[in-house]
Amino acid sequence: MKLADIGARIPPGMLTVGSAMGKTQGQVLLDLSDKNNGTIWYWERADETWGMNGNDKLGFLGRDVFDVISRLVPYEG
Repeated sequence: MKLADIGARIPPGMLTVGSAMGKTQGQVLLDLSDKNNGTIWYWERADETWGMNGNDKLGFLGRDVFDVISRLVPYEG
């Protein structure tokens, strides 16, 4: 299989800005599209190619970086 056959490695229009610190290989993404520019998303299955085997779900984290930061709470682990 060639890279061109599997499509984008990450969701189109997104920029990786961080990684999860947990059990998953998740990525924090910044949306660069015209429609949702600046919104922040979480992609849990970042260890797999986007769009393959049902890997097409993102979790909304916030309207922008400030929105995400304003809702952070200390980890009680």
